[in-house]
Amino acid sequence: MTSIRRTIDTSRLSAAASRPGIDPRINLSLAIVKDIAFDAEHGIFVDVQLVPTGELETAYLGSGYAGNLAGDYCPVKLEDTVLVGLPSGDAGNGPIILARWNSAGDPPPLDFQDPDNEGEARKARVLRVEVDQPYLIRTSGSGDGVDISVEGDGDLILEVKGAGTAKLGDREADQPFVRGNDYADAEGTFLDALETFVTAVSGAGADPQGGLLAAGVIAAVTAFKPSISTFKNARTTYLSTKVEGT
Repeated sequence: MTSIRRTIDTSRLSAAASRPGIDPRINLSLAIVKDIAFDAEHGIFVDVQLVPTGELETAYLGSGYAGNLAGDYCPVKLEDTVLVGLPSGDAGNGPIILARWNSAGDPPPLDFQDPDNEGEARKARVLRVEVDQPYLIRTSGSGDGVDISVEGDGDLILEVKGAGTAKLGDREADQPFVRGNDYADAEGTFLDALETFVTAVSGAGADPQGGLLAAGVIAAVTAFKPSISTFKNARTTYLSTKVEGT
């Protein structure tokens, strides 16, 4: 009897070698940032050295949000340790930097630590921009712009620490409150004096020289008095929501 010898099915062996658990491809890798470049059409590119293989690859800088002329941008620096994703395990598909993190060489800010429990992680979400770097929010078009709101009983605190000033557009406010403490004090003094004057005129029928005030003047001033009270009440409400600086 002649025996039939089976040939090796390389495609089945390849599939078996690639099944979950023993997939030889690398889908995620640590890497060190070696160079950073910008392309006006495609965005940020970063040369990285994969760890531990030492291979050099050019990666896209990933973003949590991106689109047509839109996106968020969190820059990386030379020698940063980053996490790189290789789509389908193939660097030829374009590696993507997915994340970077703090280390002993680049420690996290104190804002991440709960001030009431030393060594405890803060539960609130915190964004701390790198020292001496600005944080910019840009919007364009005819939409509603930037809407920052606090739901609930919390306060919205816009605070400037240091030598900077609070700015509303191109206008600067050098008072601790954007509405201006000096203006609020001057306005309050004026309203008090005006109210005293109106009260005196509306309650007097004659001047010290014995001449009678015109009836029309007294009537006009008397009618004006409630408007002063209304304005003072509204002013108290509006100025109770000042935006605090330093």
